[in-house]
Amino acid sequence: MNHSWFTEVRAGKYQINSIQIYTSLRHEIAVKIDEDTPVSEIIEWISEATKYHFLKSFQSKPETGALNNSIGRWNEFITTSLLCELSINMYDDEKRTFAIFSLPNSTVKPGNPPEFLKLFTKDALQKLLNYSSKIFFPSPDYIVATIPNIDMSNQIRNLMTVQIEHPESLEIFNLLKGKLEFENVKSVISLKTSNRSDRRYQPSFEAAMIKAIGYFTGVKWKYYMVTGELRPADRVLFDNVISPHSIALGTHENLVDGIFVYQRKSDLITLVKAAIQ
Repeated sequence: MNHSWFTEVRAGKYQINSIQIYTSLRHEIAVKIDEDTPVSEIIEWISEATKYHFLKSFQSKPETGALNNSIGRWNEFITTSLLCELSINMYDDEKRTFAIFSLPNSTVKPGNPPEFLKLFTKDALQKLLNYSSKIFFPSPDYIVATIPNIDMSNQIRNLMTVQIEHPESLEIFNLLKGKLEFENVKSVISLKTSNRSDRRYQPSFEAAMIKAIGYFTGVKWKYYMVTGELRPADRVLFDNVISPHSIALGTHENLVDGIFVYQRKSDLITLVKAAIQ
């Protein structure tokens, strides 16, 4: 075990360092992915390793909430790696230049827009000038965007390759920040790792804001959900709910454009193909 797996934040209380744990186990995780091990089994294996070393180090079990937060991060890291690997293959096959990447978490501060909006040029954001200070929603898990500058093509490809091994990387976001037009964004992907009933409404709010901004700025962004497990109530909600702004318009625009249940890399092929269209 790497000693950076846990950090004492106060007397007797320890933080689980999810990035360091994932990095320490990265090569074993890659082998399991290549062996087509289900993602849920890989996550369980990481969790058990974490609990074992926590118990060995501190003679106690990690707090459930802290472990669950780490499980969410590990799930996101694996999904990021799989999406990037599939995307690079399609990048070669279709001779198209696009990126799939994560965003930093949005923070609530006066005058601080959501991280999603920081991707766009100042000229593009002029369209939202009267609203931007009032817009807030959590960062989407993934953005799918075409690259505006052909000179960035090789750089983006290299960064996506890096992101396969280092899914916590935000280098693509940092490179593209302030450079995109609204038309460059093709779709947004939400990774749902919790089946708690109250969690259904967080992606719904996020999707509603993104769809409304897209409509207002004259583009039609797609919103997709990916999850390892889907309850019947989730399916009913996300298959049927319409975008709130479409009620005012008298239309029936879907809030969620597709739901993808996956356990292996091959399960995400259809999602990536849909997301880049």
